[in-house]
Amino acid sequence: MSTTRLKATGLFWALLWLAACQNRVLVEVDHYERSNELEKAEAALLRHLETNPNDNAARFRLGDLHGRMQKYSDLLNDFATIESNDSRWKDKIANRKEYFWRENFNRGVAAIKNNALLEAAASLQNAVLILPERYEAYSPLAGALIAAADNNGALAVLEKARALNANDLEPRHALLQLYFNAGRYDEALGLCAEILKKSARDVSALRCRAAVLDKQKSEQTEAAFKDLMRASTASEDLIAFAQHYYHNEKHEFALLLFQEALKRRGQEVDATNGKYAAADSNNAAVYRNDKNALPIAEIFRYLGDCAWQLGDYAAMAQWYTRLLQVDPQDVAALQNLWLAARAQGKLELAEILKKQLDQLTSGQE
Repeated sequence: MSTTRLKATGLFWALLWLAACQNRVLVEVDHYERSNELEKAEAALLRHLETNPNDNAARFRLGDLHGRMQKYSDLLNDFATIESNDSRWKDKIANRKEYFWRENFNRGVAAIKNNALLEAAASLQNAVLILPERYEAYSPLAGALIAAADNNGALAVLEKARALNANDLEPRHALLQLYFNAGRYDEALGLCAEILKKSARDVSALRCRAAVLDKQKSEQTEAAFKDLMRASTASEDLIAFAQHYYHNEKHEFALLLFQEALKRRGQEVDATNGKYAAADSNNAAVYRNDKNALPIAEIFRYLGDCAWQLGDYAAMAQWYTRLLQVDPQDVAALQNLWLAARAQGKLELAEILKKQLDQLTSGQE
């Protein structure tokens, strides 16, 4: 018998033996899977692969099993081993990865709708692990992490999303807020510049830039707020600009902006059927470090103080009167109204206000 025929015969018997072994282990695995004994099925496949490491069919079955057991890191290792041995498995592997990605993505989105944030984050993290190049899972994952107060985790996810997609502004807007809240102002400004190159009137980027420059006491702050005013109609943005002027002792400008903010606040109430929206869809209040919009009483307080600084005691009295209509127990407002009455020479009114002030303060002791 020739050497060639001997080799062919040896290969035939080796393949036959492998097929027999493979058939036997797959029958065993089928039995365990029907009995829902997935750990035993996994153990059977691992034993087989110890002696038959190049059996790609068995390893593929193991990878699929790891997916059903939610052992996704093991699944990825199994599939990577197969692809390194034989690229013909690429399409089959891609289909199974897509299946498990979709399963986790759908589970995560459903969990978000049910407000099960930890479950949502776990499923969406699995989706990102399985197919890190698939962009769709990143934003809902970041949202779930933010809602669960894991801002550091959300930052890492959003930075990956930013790298994956150069055009989607949604994750960049969320990153702006996280950078600002974390005091990472230089990174926030860099991201603002990136966004504004794509969309020169992007309100979130303009708002964040103005807020950061205001924090840094930059000479460019006023110009940044003016850019924001050209793009935004939100009352909270006007209030932020007014506060900038107020803290820089430009009380005349601050007064005008606070008054305009009151008008816009009224329009926003009308637009929401009587219920004031604390901030617009781009989170106008967040860059002021407020959980909610500035209370109306505080706007009256700013207006009263601006009028005081400008020597307009009649206007000062008007604004503190309106504040007391909102909060009759506000001692500081009543005291300032008394000062305004004295400054205007209204001594009888000042005496009445002084008695009210004494009663209020004695009642609070």
